[in-house]
Amino acid sequence: MKRLLTSLALCAMALTTFSACTPKETTQEPAPTPSVSELTPDEHKQKLEDIAIELVDEFNPSDFELLANAFISLSEYLYTEEWDDESQEYPVEQMARALKTKSMGDLTKAATRASEQFIFDLNNGAIELDGLRFVIDEDGEVYYEELESTGRVEVTWDNAVVLFTWGENNGQYTYTDEAEDIEYVVKVPAYVNASLKIDGVEHLNVNAEPAVTNNDDLALNLTIKIYGGYEITNAANVTNEKVTYNSSFKKNAKTLISNSAELYINGLTTPENWISEYTNEDEYGNEYTETYLSLDESVYETMTNGQFRCDILKLSIIGSGDFKEILTEMETLNNESTTYNDIAYYEAYSDILNKHTDIVAVYNDTNEKIANVITQGFYYEEEYIEDGTSYVEIGCGVEPILVFPDGSKFSLENYFSADSFERLMERLEEFYGE
Repeated sequence: MKRLLTSLALCAMALTTFSACTPKETTQEPAPTPSVSELTPDEHKQKLEDIAIELVDEFNPSDFELLANAFISLSEYLYTEEWDDESQEYPVEQMARALKTKSMGDLTKAATRASEQFIFDLNNGAIELDGLRFVIDEDGEVYYEELESTGRVEVTWDNAVVLFTWGENNGQYTYTDEAEDIEYVVKVPAYVNASLKIDGVEHLNVNAEPAVTNNDDLALNLTIKIYGGYEITNAANVTNEKVTYNSSFKKNAKTLISNSAELYINGLTTPENWISEYTNEDEYGNEYTETYLSLDESVYETMTNGQFRCDILKLSIIGSGDFKEILTEMETLNNESTTYNDIAYYEAYSDILNKHTDIVAVYNDTNEKIANVITQGFYYEEEYIEDGTSYVEIGCGVEPILVFPDGSKFSLENYFSADSFERLMERLEEFYGE
């Protein structure tokens, strides 16, 4: 459990650091310098526990019950182990066959013919799913029928129905493979929407609004609404110079969690940077070249320093760093290291992260600093039992550390232990017990 929680914390730190590296000139408003809180680490625990409990209290488990049951019943239909003697197919195979006969044939032909143009267009026949209604009956059998209107697909089972709709095209992304003399065109609909209703009441709505401008600027606004007043929004914009991202989680218009980040990186939307080649041999020893989708590693070298921010009610995590320097020094470390499983390697790894990042936790209502966040290498011995036999796993890793203004240090996992946050654990037990 210790290693699991530590890994999760490190993943969160790595993701926020990665997604937030920006140059010094950024569109984000600079955060004011926080004052130093006079609270002790134990007093901070009480305030942080209050914030966590307030967040938990915003959720009502019963809001998700019907939604969860609908997906469970669908999975039971699709992945039942019962064999259909009449069709000699499992229900999931029946659905796959229905989809394939209606769309994949045309798609495959378009993708494999040479000296032509391959067009991916929901609104014009590249994928012919518009105007269909798939039905899963009580025996798990799948069949489809035509709908009167186009631009929509409907799937029904039990008392639930999912409706997929999309709008007319809103730009396109084009790449020309000169070697193969094929032009690939992805036409982007103005929106793609999925709505799940149970007994006529909408329990889930997912709406994506993509856009392409000048074959260079790519944007996606994604909104997810869940029965009970929950709303998740994500807005991403990608140009050939930078990526910006903002997200929020709300309950009845009250913002519970929000994130913002920017990453400056050159060449990200240049089509040629995403097409790589490799040479192989066939069974007769003849060489041939194939292409595959992969971002050119040289693009990563254009990243520069930046910042990110995550707000959870009254708690904020604010960070800045030089991602390019981290990559450069990590490459040197890996080239010089003879092993990646000793404490010296992970201590050097932590030194690099600490040298080029600055992460702080603050109360955003009073702008008081709680602690700085750094990392350190650690050694562990973990005992576990498998098939009645006891084993001891030994290893090393990197863990996040909280450094408080009074100089005291705590590993993230030890500070946020179940014993220290007893009231939160009790509230979570009530939450799951409802």
